[in-house]
Amino acid sequence: MHPIPTTTETAPLRSSAASSVAGGHRVGLDLLRGVAAVFVMLHHAEFFYGLAGFWAHGYIAVDFFFLLSGFVLAIRYEGAMREGLRARTFLALRIRRLWPTMAMGIVLGAAVSGLDGVPITALAVQTLVQLCFMPVFAGRFPVFPLNGVQWSLLVEFVANAVHATLLYRLTTRVCAALLLPTAAGLFLLVYREHSLAIGDVGHTWYAGFVRVAFSYLCGIVLGRWWQSRAVGASSLAAPERRSLAGRWLSTVSLVALPLVLWLGASSIGSLRYFDPVIVTLVFPPLVWLTAHATLSPALTQVAGRLGAISYPLYALHLPLIRAGEMVGEGRSSVALAAIRLVTLAVAVVAAWQWAVWTERRARAAANAPSASKTGHLAQA
Repeated sequence: MHPIPTTTETAPLRSSAASSVAGGHRVGLDLLRGVAAVFVMLHHAEFFYGLAGFWAHGYIAVDFFFLLSGFVLAIRYEGAMREGLRARTFLALRIRRLWPTMAMGIVLGAAVSGLDGVPITALAVQTLVQLCFMPVFAGRFPVFPLNGVQWSLLVEFVANAVHATLLYRLTTRVCAALLLPTAAGLFLLVYREHSLAIGDVGHTWYAGFVRVAFSYLCGIVLGRWWQSRAVGASSLAAPERRSLAGRWLSTVSLVALPLVLWLGASSIGSLRYFDPVIVTLVFPPLVWLTAHATLSPALTQVAGRLGAISYPLYALHLPLIRAGEMVGEGRSSVALAAIRLVTLAVAVVAAWQWAVWTERRARAAANAPSASKTGHLAQA
């Protein structure tokens, strides 16, 4: 989910070893963001394809998106908030960043639903409602039926609003103290609902706010600790250190998240409190270690591209998977398998093309004569 991420900041499309330093160790976080987005897609593909649950716990990648979002936004914006950046300006920047891509995902979902026979009038109303980010509560049905991942964007936007109006004013010690009750909320959710695979349908929609509360807040705390260590006062910048420790951390970053999510397919994943343990005890140190990692030039290129497609892939993959299933309906097992593989490839290519297009638009806006400090912040 969430991402989702999410987060949600679009990474540069072209990266190098130098940009790994100039942009800080953001490329390491981009690597994990991209991997998490792929895992969410595979989790949803398994559901639609009726396959064994190898990616059964991929949904907790959404909590990882929330954590990354809090970390990055605390570093990039809290200084500006304390210097007078208004909440409405910050939220407008977030809408400018997040809405167009999600809107495209909604339109794709509407197109697929139309092909699936949904009446045009009902479809038009639902499309308008979702473009306004208004959930529809209908028991066990998705609150955003045209594109189910939209729930995570809404709860993250609420977290952004709380951040810009309240959380940035609180001390780090107070925010850290709040981690205990918000973590307890995750365990209570699992006690009640048996997993964290909740928040996207009407009767458990409240759970989305519980999920974002811990991870986003934890990201803020980690971001402030990062700043307090003078690893980058206003960005994720840090000196280049191609040390043995940096290379080791890079390796850990590359394999840790897939290994953690793959554990969900083992007997360990069947443990009742697997989800909240991973979210509260594994994800935070993973982000911290990754932020300190130094990537090789080749891995930096991969990480930059994965980061670039992460949010578009998250926003676009569900309707494309649905469309692929419609095309493959009634075909042989071999043809259906081929269609499914092509569908996943199309989702990745579509995400890349959308990322390229949005990056060009962002650069054009940044280079416009009327570009202001607010415009600069929007590209951060």
